[in-house]
Amino acid sequence: MTPEDNFGAPVECAEVEKQHEQFHQFDCIPEPTAEQGFLDAALWYVENTNLRIMPLGRLDNRPHAGLGVFGSFERVGSRDPRQIFEWWGRNGMDPFANIGIVAGQGVLVLDIDVKNGVDGVRSLMEWSDLNGIEVPDSCRVRSSSGGLHVYLRVDESSPSPVGWLPGVDVRADGAMIAAPPSRRRVRGLRGDEPAFVPYRLMTGAFSNLPTAPDALVAAIRRDGGRFRTGGGSSSQSASSLPPTADLVRDGFRMGERDDGFYRLACRLWSDHWPYGEHVVNKLREVWSNTDMTPADPYPWPLVEQKIERARQFIEPEARARQAWAGSLRRQP
Repeated sequence: MTPEDNFGAPVECAEVEKQHEQFHQFDCIPEPTAEQGFLDAALWYVENTNLRIMPLGRLDNRPHAGLGVFGSFERVGSRDPRQIFEWWGRNGMDPFANIGIVAGQGVLVLDIDVKNGVDGVRSLMEWSDLNGIEVPDSCRVRSSSGGLHVYLRVDESSPSPVGWLPGVDVRADGAMIAAPPSRRRVRGLRGDEPAFVPYRLMTGAFSNLPTAPDALVAAIRRDGGRFRTGGGSSSQSASSLPPTADLVRDGFRMGERDDGFYRLACRLWSDHWPYGEHVVNKLREVWSNTDMTPADPYPWPLVEQKIERARQFIEPEARARQAWAGSLRRQP
């Protein structure tokens, strides 16, 4: 099977609208076809957004070899239809080149991965809750590997730290990122022939990106986000919660209980969704070994409140992951 064999008829906008009916806006990005390649999709970005795009290699997330030495992504990215035809036209450089979006210049992307034992989704949710900074609902893209790209608008320059949080990279100044409907080769879950899995727009619209909170941009620029707002202190950073087995043995110390139980509940829900009984039982084990005194108890109902709050926080992304895993299993 070749990438071209995997391209079908264009998806109708009505079908996309039905899938996104809970949102006020949606983007209908044309699917690649065997006849046109990615040309229609590339032109869509030019006609409907302010984003600058560039060609990537076939089934790749790196710059196309045909670009040669080009200096910086900002210099090569384009919104000029003539350049788009030179790159993706029938007689252009490569009609089947993937599409990359140039970050920076008003665009910031949170590149979130869940792999190799690191859960970027959980890292971001824990950081968001710990610091009281909400990442707004935005244009969210599911990558071909199962990661998540969150697009935001920024009014100032921002660096592009790798590993800003565990499993979370930032794509801003000097960076680019593969965009829908680009495809990557992903080996089937059953070890059979690799599938050509697309980048998919899950929610939101590229044409209407919300502005990143000032506190989020400041965190990225300042110290990797590992700080606490609003006074108070924490004996642990968002990324330093001990292993669950250690917490079952030792419990939480005084001063760690409120924050610790919530973050542990988030971890357990993320790892064991939807098995709530396991989450409750594990947290009860931790609670039984947690520091308490008659003058400073920590009643079990307080832990139950943390469990429910964490469940509500984790549920949307957990359901999205289940749906994505199901779609991969259905790959022919």
